[in-house]
Amino acid sequence: MFPDRAKFFNFCGLPCARLEADKSVYEEDTKFHPLTSSMCLALDAMLFWAPQSHLEDLRKVWVDECINTPRWKDFNKNLMTEWTGITIYSTVMLAVDVSFLAVPNVNISQSQSIGIIATYLSIIFITGSLIVSVLLVRQNQRYGFESADKATDFLSHMTGTFFGVRALATVHSLPYAMLMWG
Repeated sequence: MFPDRAKFFNFCGLPCARLEADKSVYEEDTKFHPLTSSMCLALDAMLFWAPQSHLEDLRKVWVDECINTPRWKDFNKNLMTEWTGITIYSTVMLAVDVSFLAVPNVNISQSQSIGIIATYLSIIFITGSLIVSVLLVRQNQRYGFESADKATDFLSHMTGTFFGVRALATVHSLPYAMLMWG
């Protein structure tokens, strides 16, 4: 049953058949509202172009609202590896920031207040990175390695907004971006 279903979704035998797994058989809608595209460009720049990287990976997995199961599993494994590494690095950075504030001479002079403010901002971003990465790892453990049908339901639900796949890519890139800001 599965090979026939795959042939159906890939338009097997038709002139418009899908020849590459990550290419759409439909014409892409490249029209964006100027406000949306400029807002996405600004957000991508603020997040160190991480959403763009995740967007490209998601578009290889989620083509024409159909999931490519082997690529989905590899994608989830890569996400888990990335977020676990970010969690470890964030923990180390948080320990360094807190130990910097524990030094007795840091709080004495007024000229070092910029350093203290920067350290507190770093702690806020690093803590945010830790929290978001732990939440995303938890979500990925619950939904990431499910069957293809459950993964399709999950992706349909997550990408059903105005921004679509771009919103999910932005959420996936938050731990990295917050770590970089920290």
